[in-house]
Amino acid sequence: MRYELHYWPTIRGRGEFVRLALEAAGAGVREIAIPALLIWSDSDVISPVAVGTKLGALLPRAELHVLRGGGHDLATRQATEVASLIACHIESEVPKTSIVSPE
Repeated sequence: MRYELHYWPTIRGRGEFVRLALEAAGAGVREIAIPALLIWSDSDVISPVAVGTKLGALLPRAELHVLRGGGHDLATRQATEVASLIACHIESEVPKTSIVSPE
């Protein structure tokens, strides 16, 4: 399915675009096996929490965090919180190195 740019003029249209994109990608998204960190704002009118919830349900190893406030530019308005979540996610997913001595 090809999405046209004229679909984007309204906030309502953007939400519908995201819904359709998730629907179209559903099967492929379910096959993504790597851990995914989803960070959402509870006040994002462009991509509401329902989109994050839907995406989180499609991704088998997703972790969804919803922060209060911030709107669509959450990473700018709440940079410290977002950076902390990213750091924790990376740390928890980095394989620990171990050295095994030969016998």
